[in-house]
Amino acid sequence: MENLWPSLYKYGPDLTPYPDLVEKMLTETHENNLSVPEGHTRYTIDIIQNATWSDGVPLTAKDVAFTFIYIIESGVYGNPAGSDYLDLSVSDATTTYRCVIEFTTESYWLFSDFAFDYIIPEHVLNSTEFMGYDKWNIWNPVFDSDTPNATCGPFTFNAFESGDYYEILMNPLFHYSIDPFDIANTTTPLTSPPPTTEGHSWTPMVTIPTSIGSAVVIMYCLLKIIQKRRESP
Repeated sequence: MENLWPSLYKYGPDLTPYPDLVEKMLTETHENNLSVPEGHTRYTIDIIQNATWSDGVPLTAKDVAFTFIYIIESGVYGNPAGSDYLDLSVSDATTTYRCVIEFTTESYWLFSDFAFDYIIPEHVLNSTEFMGYDKWNIWNPVFDSDTPNATCGPFTFNAFESGDYYEILMNPLFHYSIDPFDIANTTTPLTSPPPTTEGHSWTPMVTIPTSIGSAVVIMYCLLKIIQKRRESP
């Protein structure tokens, strides 16, 4: 799922949080900001500005704020995720790319309650005609291709056969992807400094059979993370 859906943070290889949608985040209590009520914790979250849903709609702070509101409101109808947000008092997009969420408690564990939850598309799910809060458990675009859907991970879901295979494809709109470096066709002189842009390079892999005797295979991609740093002269 994490290859299909975005979150504010994800876990790194060492299991420490690293930003996915977050550009920067400020954590405040009454102790360091008197405008925060006593006993409350406020998170001011600035998100990246190039995240895009797979249907081409920009991902903004409205999606972030709506995600937490949807979890709370659908909790009344049995969504178990709502139990993590019983102390949430504010979830608001104050600008296009800034969201403020506030809890009525102070706890180290508040961060993990929201940071890794998948962000959902407000323009798809904020419709009582299609997806009211009471329908949180019946939205299933995998089995119903006519159901509106949009994701924002490194891959998009393409096809599946129940009990046999599923297929995911590279998402060309992924916010951390860059075009693979084509050594064969480059005209860059050998003396040129290496590029310093950080991003993800996509490497196609071989097909993998899903079961013995099955002719159906999965084409999949390996997301190779390339981190390049400017070398000192």
